[in-house]
Amino acid sequence: MPGGSLEREADTAVQEAVMWRRDLLRTAAAAGAGALIPAGLVDLIDQIRASTDRALNSGGLSVSDLDWWEQAVREHGFAFKTRPAAGLLFDVVADFAELAAHARQQHPSDVQVRLCVLLGQLAGIAGNLLVDLGGVRAGRRWFATAVTAADETNDRSLHAWILARQATVGLYLGQPAQTAITRARDAQRRVGRARCAGSVLAAATEARGLARLGDAAAARVALKRARLGAEELSDADRANSIFGYPERQLGFHVASTLALLGAQGEAERACQDALALYPASEHVLPALIRLDAAACLVRDGDVAGFDQALETLVAVPEGYRTALVVSRARELAAVSPGAGPGVCRRARDFGTAVDALV
Repeated sequence: MPGGSLEREADTAVQEAVMWRRDLLRTAAAAGAGALIPAGLVDLIDQIRASTDRALNSGGLSVSDLDWWEQAVREHGFAFKTRPAAGLLFDVVADFAELAAHARQQHPSDVQVRLCVLLGQLAGIAGNLLVDLGGVRAGRRWFATAVTAADETNDRSLHAWILARQATVGLYLGQPAQTAITRARDAQRRVGRARCAGSVLAAATEARGLARLGDAAAARVALKRARLGAEELSDADRANSIFGYPERQLGFHVASTLALLGAQGEAERACQDALALYPASEHVLPALIRLDAAACLVRDGDVAGFDQALETLVAVPEGYRTALVVSRARELAAVSPGAGPGVCRRARDFGTAVDALV
């Protein structure tokens, strides 16, 4: 590189450092000596860190960098179960943007594959969160990006996980059951006879889709496949993470499938068994299980199910009362369209109460 270019780069770096120092001092002075650091100052500090990282990583990501990013994505996976969706979405998308910038650089093939796995995982989380929050169209596009990233790898488990998550969120928001079933079966075919969290989630989702269509025999076959597959999972695949399939999630899917099939007694017992597996730190799936239990009551003609459902919805902390949870509550108003006038009246009142709450 010509000497003049080196000098210009050095001058630019010095000017940038002076600018960062000036802005940092100005922002710190404006913040005063409070006990909490202002968000603007945090952002500025992180911009300085990112600028330094770009200089240090001008030759591409190192193995230790990738190790750090893989741990960060794992932490997002665990946070999916306990953090409010909106806040987690911002963090996930910010990390995706930073990794995407790294992906534009030249890397050895093994590093590029690891980068694409991370991008596929982050895009899958973002897609799931967006759908949960009601951003269905945006969520679909993020899932498409996740598939594109996965196509750059030979990771069949990643492909299966992305397809299974797509199928699952589709069912959550009442999209055509057959679409979810097709995706779930494709996810299982991706890994063949192998078992991974994505393939077991896909089998459970297939069972729920078939139950929505009223195919009880096929739904129970798929549910049995999910149960047997869950027994074969590794400890890592049983982790309580968006990337895992723990026993409590199987409990949720069993209860949901039985409730959709109208197997009232079995479903009520399954709901109680599933709830016993969840800690107080989780809110969304326990709420969905309670709504399934309420639906069982309503199907039996017991209007107390509407009260139980409304109590469940009110008890969900606001940050977790996502479009997913609300949509499942609204489904309850249509559980028994052929019910008597008393049930229909309570269903209308319940729908009005849900609208007022959200």
